[in-house]
Amino acid sequence: MDEAHRLTEFHYSWLMDIYNALIQKKISMTVISVGQEELLTRRTLFLEQKKSQIIGRFMTHEHHFFGIRTVEDMQLILSGYDSPEISSYPEGSGLSFSQYFFPEGYLKKERLEKEARMLFSLFGEMRKEHGVSAALEIPMEYFSFTVENALKKNGAHGDQHFWINKAQWREAIEMSGYVESEIYMALV
Repeated sequence: MDEAHRLTEFHYSWLMDIYNALIQKKISMTVISVGQEELLTRRTLFLEQKKSQIIGRFMTHEHHFFGIRTVEDMQLILSGYDSPEISSYPEGSGLSFSQYFFPEGYLKKERLEKEARMLFSLFGEMRKEHGVSAALEIPMEYFSFTVENALKKNGAHGDQHFWINKAQWREAIEMSGYVESEIYMALV
């Protein structure tokens, strides 16, 4: 369940009804709830209210997901765009994203994975330029928007560049909304 932090006790009552109906039919239900920090607050409230039926069925474990924190994280993610075995584009084509959008660059051994160090530094530089000093953690949403912007704008169906340069990566980061988000989060 995405946006699980928005669920109320009433919603969990519905889920318990569904859970119980499935158990009667010998079907096991697994719920993975994804949400913001408020989800932990809701869990704490249920614990304080001794709502063990909710905790036991839907909130037994917690795991904190992090964005990109290291060059190695970024490199691993970018390697997925280079490998048709991991993700092909268009789906089923047998082509990687980088091969599809930059066929000449791909033939000459250019890979998005090789951009990780420069791109990671660029995210850091842009944060500093705007006075953001919190620990660097790039949410996947903004990172994937950045890559998507860079591929579409500069690739085979955009400006048709051979490969993506630093200025084009900077523009892709700006277009993602990442910097504005970081400024806003710093203010909050």
